[in-house]
Amino acid sequence: MAFNVEKICFSYDRCQVIADISLNLSPGHFYGIIGPNGSGKSTLIDLIMGHKRPEKGSIHYKGKNLARYSKKQLAQEIALVPQNFQTSFPFQTKDIVLMGRYPYISRFSTPSNYDMDVLDKVLEQTDTLQFKNRYLSQLSGGEVQRVIFARALAQETPVLMLDEATSNLDIKHTLQLMNLVKGHVNAEKKTVFAVIQDINLAAMFCDQMIIMKKGRISSSGPTLDVLTEKTIKDVFSVKSHVSHDAFSQTARVSFRTF
Repeated sequence: MAFNVEKICFSYDRCQVIADISLNLSPGHFYGIIGPNGSGKSTLIDLIMGHKRPEKGSIHYKGKNLARYSKKQLAQEIALVPQNFQTSFPFQTKDIVLMGRYPYISRFSTPSNYDMDVLDKVLEQTDTLQFKNRYLSQLSGGEVQRVIFARALAQETPVLMLDEATSNLDIKHTLQLMNLVKGHVNAEKKTVFAVIQDINLAAMFCDQMIIMKKGRISSSGPTLDVLTEKTIKDVFSVKSHVSHDAFSQTARVSFRTF
């Protein structure tokens, strides 16, 4: 078991945003988390990563309470691709991506040959090698997002968190990076936990689905079992039709305009 989440709760200024959530997350799965705005999706990721601590309940990773891990230990286990990344310092692309190697580099040491090999590998995988020596301020929003994706891959962690990580990407690079992540799940048994607004994108890549509403789990389980017209109506208050798409070989959700 990768994570055991037991009856956790969390509030902002007495406003509860996570309410009594329990989950068991196993290695080798691509978990998609969907739900309306404000349903607690990103907060749940922050809690599972250890960025925030639950007010009630507990989170265990590999049988050990998450609070007992040091920041360096967690950085060697869990990587994050956030929705937005900002820095006021003029970093070059290679500097940003090498930040993913910091958990493995001793203080006052320089990156090893292996670290530099990892740098070039993930730059190539994310189609950002041509930006290696360019400053982040010279890149578009989508290009920056691919660089941040490369940084997370450079951490070489068994767990990858994606918080609306493709929201700034065009369709080509969205599919390219999601296929890359899916390949890691299948080949290396990585655990991926992804907040995704596009239900059809989630259905295409995620074998497990977690559907949230008002800080609670509305439904969870295999994607084809929980992604139903009734669930979508209950959670999003919209009418839909769920079918199998022969071209993509995945579930397809169609919506009716009002």
